[in-house]
Amino acid sequence: MSHVRETINIAAPIEQVWEFITHTSKLTEWAAEEIEEASSDAMAVGTNWTEKMPIAGSHLEVTWRIHEAEAPNRLVFVGAASGGGKARGTHSLETVPGGIFGQIADKLIMERRTERDVQDMLGKAKAAIEGPAQA
Repeated sequence: MSHVRETINIAAPIEQVWEFITHTSKLTEWAAEEIEEASSDAMAVGTNWTEKMPIAGSHLEVTWRIHEAEAPNRLVFVGAASGGGKARGTHSLETVPGGIFGQIADKLIMERRTERDVQDMLGKAKAAIEGPAQA
């Protein structure tokens, strides 16, 4: 199974982003596929919709259903395609503290700290596995 992960920063309050991405009527503004039908507009657990994706001169229909919804941070949806294909997607929303400063701090400080923490963890794992140095 393939996995794709993308990240983007949106200069808007998290609640505004949640409101936009969790309405099937908005999907036509940002989804790559043609939206056929939806069971409701506001996405909640159980909401479903059908998308028609053009693939190699044909159309593949995928029916999506909201599996988890934890406003305003997490939306999980599962899909079933005609022909038996399956997919799962997750939108995770986070607030970066401090606006642009928070973004810079996240990039410059947090990445370096994470790298140090990972190096420290790996060093501890190495020492625990290899044991005391042999003479």
